[in-house]
Amino acid sequence: MEPVTLHAVSRRLGSAGDWYRGLRGAARRLGMRAYHRAAALNYRGRLLAPKRPTAAGAYRSHEPVASHAFDPLLAALAATTGPEDTVYDIGAYAGGYALPLAADTPQRTVVAIEPDAASRRRLRANRDRTAPDGTVLVRPVGVGAADEHRPFYRSSFPKLSSFDRADATRWGAQVTGVESVRIRTLDTLTERLPAPDHIKIDVEGLAPAVLAGATETVARHRPTLFVEPHDRPGADRTGAIRAWCAKHGYTATDRGGALVCRP
Repeated sequence: MEPVTLHAVSRRLGSAGDWYRGLRGAARRLGMRAYHRAAALNYRGRLLAPKRPTAAGAYRSHEPVASHAFDPLLAALAATTGPEDTVYDIGAYAGGYALPLAADTPQRTVVAIEPDAASRRRLRANRDRTAPDGTVLVRPVGVGAADEHRPFYRSSFPKLSSFDRADATRWGAQVTGVESVRIRTLDTLTERLPAPDHIKIDVEGLAPAVLAGATETVARHRPTLFVEPHDRPGADRTGAIRAWCAKHGYTATDRGGALVCRP
């Protein structure tokens, strides 16, 4: 039997901690898989789309849970946006930001930008149940630092799908497909879209690239920015975003791990 020493106790506690973290990770992966299977079935059959409460108002969604009910970044965006403002939702996924912002405010324009075709189908399914015609414009394109085409990695956890393979495989997810997707800078997109008053960016870690392609838009329109950094080991996106904000005359404040950047 191993003697009871401080080193032995520490090692045993470390092993127990590793076991617990592994169990917690496995449980999270199983939960995520079950969630996305249920979501896929519900969208496929257009079965249930109950009203989901959010800080920006209620909207109808086929998602199994109300994931934005207490979202601090959405609350900050809703508190800032006027009834006739234009909002860009970059990385719109199934409309958890775009649709509540549009649902009860038909004078407001929301531009929902989403590169993934499967996510756009979900967004349109929810839009059909929620928003007045014409208030949510859906654009099938990625946003980045240059006008180009890049590989897009579709994740088994659809919300993680990304132009970065590492981000698409977080939380035990797997890449289920790869396709070449068009990317445009925000400066290019704004040439044919209403001028933005506010821009929300949630692009699975590529926010610094989105900002790099937005210098003319920011200089001309000075929109408020609402950014999810998605830091991960070896990738300090928060630091890069704060540095960009300082360079362009913006003040960045933390909102529950996300950043609100004001000119």
